[in-house]
Amino acid sequence: MTGSGKFSDEQLTAFLDGEIDAQTARDIKKSLEDDEDLKARLAALSLPIDDLKAAFGGLLGAAPVGPDLSQSTKPRAPATRKLAVMAIAASVVLGIAIGMVLQTAQTKPSGWKEYAAAYHSLYVTRTLSAVETSSEDKLRLLASLGEVLGYDLSPAQTDDTLVFKRGQLLGYQGTALVQLAYLTPGGAPVALCITRSAGARDMPVTPTELEGMAAAEWSQDGLEFLLIGGTDAGLIKDAADRLALVMHAKGNG
Repeated sequence: MTGSGKFSDEQLTAFLDGEIDAQTARDIKKSLEDDEDLKARLAALSLPIDDLKAAFGGLLGAAPVGPDLSQSTKPRAPATRKLAVMAIAASVVLGIAIGMVLQTAQTKPSGWKEYAAAYHSLYVTRTLSAVETSSEDKLRLLASLGEVLGYDLSPAQTDDTLVFKRGQLLGYQGTALVQLAYLTPGGAPVALCITRSAGARDMPVTPTELEGMAAAEWSQDGLEFLLIGGTDAGLIKDAADRLALVMHAKGNG
């Protein structure tokens, strides 16, 4: 075999790593003097290992420590260029996996409002549209839930925009969490979530966004409130202002 094809990729890689026998090394060096194809092949195999290590140094540092193999009876083979590239590639895959785990951990709900929002995000219009409850039953339900919180919830039955459909008692870390569910005129499900918070200071209605839904949060009378649902931030803010005002004016606190 003549020309650049007489040397295999393995031989050229070994030449680059200084692991080829002396005679073959001399043959490659001699061929490089006038073989342009061989030069191109060698250049293609000359990966910038140091640059790759530097680029992915952070990922390599984050990789878990492997078992101690220093007591192995088998001699360790010298690291080759291919093994180095494989190790770096493996560290990249590991880094992606670690990133996915960290991202999952970061998106995990961190407080009662995030959990309530995640729960409400499962609601659709038909979750509430079929619910039919008389005004008397709604008042009895609100009275029962209000006893749990020690707060008069009767004003929550009537709103200029939101139609009250039902209420239920939930819990978060051993603390009662009341959820009152409504529908907007457009059919979007909305929830008013309330929990008692020892030492909570009064805070005005503040618009926010959770789970891609419009929301508003506030604190008053020793309780924390979250109104959430749909994407109409103005509707939610206005409704939250009305509910905060009428419920406080009822004589709570």
